[in-house]
Amino acid sequence: SEKKEEELRQEQLEAEQEQEEQEEKERQEQEEKERQEQEEARKAQEEREAKENWTAYRISQPATLGDSYKLTVNNASATSVIDQEGHDNSPAMMLDGNLETSWQEGVDGPGIGEQVTFYLDRVYEVKYLAFNLGNWRSGDYYRENHRPQRLTITMNGRETQVDFPDEKTKQWVAIEEGCDTSLITITIEDVYYGSNPDWDDTCIAEVEIYGEDAD
Repeated sequence: SEKKEEELRQEQLEAEQEQEEQEEKERQEQEEKERQEQEEARKAQEEREAKENWTAYRISQPATLGDSYKLTVNNASATSVIDQEGHDNSPAMMLDGNLETSWQEGVDGPGIGEQVTFYLDRVYEVKYLAFNLGNWRSGDYYRENHRPQRLTITMNGRETQVDFPDEKTKQWVAIEEGCDTSLITITIEDVYYGSNPDWDDTCIAEVEIYGEDAD
């Protein structure tokens, strides 16, 4: 009958409309999913670029290190080491936890341009560096040897310079945005000159590196 046919047409229209609405909903959900994926990818790219464009600056000792912890350094190398009978002045002395030992560069003059490189046991997000600059064996040794005034920090092919005051205290450096790396190089750019003209060497007693697990 005509009434039955009308009911069937109505049901068909409603079914088609429901299908169209479902397809539209699925399309919107897919667009939203793609938008979220693009947004997450954009944020991830910004984070990567931020870490590639890290910078470093001196800070006072942090009240807390947050999720950062002291990182494991497998080895350290230097472009030069002074040969001194009865004393180990190798870069390993910066990692031994003993303030009375130090790395001492071995070139003529104050060691401008001399470098030390730290090899971490794996890739970390480096967040802080801490330095005991100079020879901390005694107050006299500190004053009579050269101390770094300016260092260049190099990670992942990017470098930044940090200036330090001439103070016998632990100096902290923050790495803004963090940097995912397993290799850190420190270069002497300028020094505070020691008072003993016979000790023409720049010293660094200790270096500590703090960070988090890399993503």
